[in-house]
Amino acid sequence: MNANCQPETTIDFLFNPARRFLSAGILCLLLCMLAGGAFVVGCAHAPMTRPSGVEDQVSFNLPFERVWSAVAQEATSIDPNSKFDLASGTAETASLLVTQPPFPFSEYALNPSSSDKHWSTSTYSVNFLVNPITPDNVTVDVTCVFFRYNASDAAWRRWPSTGRMEQGILARLRDRLPAKAK
Repeated sequence: MNANCQPETTIDFLFNPARRFLSAGILCLLLCMLAGGAFVVGCAHAPMTRPSGVEDQVSFNLPFERVWSAVAQEATSIDPNSKFDLASGTAETASLLVTQPPFPFSEYALNPSSSDKHWSTSTYSVNFLVNPITPDNVTVDVTCVFFRYNASDAAWRRWPSTGRMEQGILARLRDRLPAKAK
């Protein structure tokens, strides 16, 4: 649009090299953002080591169906649009945007760059793996994945989990399944 809020004509756009260059730059930026978004989504399931002694798995002496039901309830309580794959025993939330300032992000994830303080937008997702060991023994693994946007280099960075959120989720699962948990 020009200064009079009128749409620019296609001819002006085609014959003005500065505008053509600027538009190409914006297009390149958009493509890079899309590629970066695909990278962030693709990395969401990559395992990361957690501090030693942090529990991220629990065993239940219960049938798979009962444990699966509790995991589905827990995942849905975190994100009503969670995705489930019964055949593989996986449940996952979407990448959830942290919109509430009191969210204790630094309690749940470790800053990968202690010198950089230009973090803005934050997201996290929760992944569950329900694994039947025997007909009456099932393990549940919980992995939380955290990302923050770094304004200083315009990139999303993964923050390693402290394991604290996983422990809270596992505690809620134990409450949902009051039978024998190991």
